[in-house]
Amino acid sequence: MAQVSGLKVKLLNFVLVTIIAVIISLSIRVVGTLLIGALMVIPTISALRFRLGFSKTILLSLLFSISAVLIGMTLSYNYSLPSGATIVLVILVIFVISMLSNRK
Repeated sequence: MAQVSGLKVKLLNFVLVTIIAVIISLSIRVVGTLLIGALMVIPTISALRFRLGFSKTILLSLLFSISAVLIGMTLSYNYSLPSGATIVLVILVIFVISMLSNRK
């Protein structure tokens, strides 16, 4: 549909992939491979379970990610837990809740 609308799909795809590659390569040193993979995949899968359309799915995925990071960092600070693993566990809890709430 984007190509029909007159957008340069190949250029946009190249820019998107390049930005994601740069973000991943810079982030791996900071927060670790497991956390990067979890933050990129699990919130999106959780948001897709609600079948809300493209833009609402992106916003819901962003909400899930930010919530998981804030809750995970708070739990990590209060209970002296490793931050990366705590964030991943919170994201997994959000995923399980989305799976249970949308049994279709």
